[in-house]
Amino acid sequence: MWSVYPFIVRDIAVWVPVETGENDVTNKEKLAKIYKEFGGEILNGEPILFDEFTKGDKTSIGYRLIFQSYERTLTDD
Repeated sequence: MWSVYPFIVRDIAVWVPVETGENDVTNKEKLAKIYKEFGGEILNGEPILFDEFTKGDKTSIGYRLIFQSYERTLTDD
C-alpha cells in the first residue's frame, strides 16, 4: 500500500568511540534499533546506514530515516 501524503527524510549522524562493544549503545545495530523505536509507526522502512568514517579515535555513523504517514501530511512539529 502507498500513501498519498509526501514523505520526509532526516539524516542523523553521531560520533562514537572507535571501540564499541556488542552491547554498547553506540554499536551500529543498537543505533538502528533506537532509531526504529523512536520513529514508531511513521518510520517508513528500516534506518539506512549511509555513511561511516573514522577520524582519530572516533567514528561517525550516519543513518537516513524516511518518515511517512498514511493519514496526514507530516510537519516538523
